[in-house]
Amino acid sequence: MNKTTILSFHYLFLLRWIGVIGISFVCPFLFSHYQIPLGILINAMLFFSVMRLGKYEQMSVILLPNLAVLMRGILFGQLTMYLLYFTPFIWVGNWLLTYMYSRLQQRHGFFISSIIAGITKSAFLFCVAYICIFYRIVPMPFLFSMGYMQCVTSLGGAFVAYMVMRVAYDSSHRRI
Repeated sequence: MNKTTILSFHYLFLLRWIGVIGISFVCPFLFSHYQIPLGILINAMLFFSVMRLGKYEQMSVILLPNLAVLMRGILFGQLTMYLLYFTPFIWVGNWLLTYMYSRLQQRHGFFISSIIAGITKSAFLFCVAYICIFYRIVPMPFLFSMGYMQCVTSLGGAFVAYMVMRVAYDSSHRRI
């Protein structure tokens, strides 16, 4: 490998990292009232970060989207203030998604590992929401948002990530 190849590899990596992080941070401002499309896009970015970025670069994709939602303050309407209680748990849930997917992907393939990772994330957030509701820290709507909706958006994000990677792979390997 010559210097030009190494340099262009670093630029490509930097461009990819900025793109994934930019989409992860900007999406909450664009889709502020819609949890399903926003969650699907964010989870797709989490899957992309595992497939195309390193462990340290993944952390920014794990942390930034929730901070953007808090900055925007609209996704959950009047309940957004309660989202502050969930912030560290959402970060852990996002980390669980990326960790489980990266650990299982080589052995079980994309679909099985993404389903297990999505269910793990949603089960964790559902348990946290259940405990918070039991102790009357947050209102009842968080149980639905942190359980079922997290599972739907995780699996939807896996599907979007798969389709984009499939199209990108097919288009880059076509013969002219």
